[in-house]
Amino acid sequence: MFDVLAEVEAQTDISDYSVYEKRVYGFLSELLLDVWLDQHPHYSTVEVKYVFMEHTNWFKKGGKFILRKITGHA
Repeated sequence: MFDVLAEVEAQTDISDYSVYEKRVYGFLSELLLDVWLDQHPHYSTVEVKYVFMEHTNWFKKGGKFILRKITGHA
């Protein structure tokens, strides 16, 4: 997984990316982790339910989501 991320980083210029877009390696690593786990079945995984206890301002969160969809970035 880290070899793939290193290769992507070597071929990607993120100097013009927004702060949000610069998280590209984190997003990619989340996807690659699932692939890596599928290829290494001797590691067991368990899905657990969780509850987020902090207050969420859904109006603000939804507004930012819509703004990202309209403008294409954060």
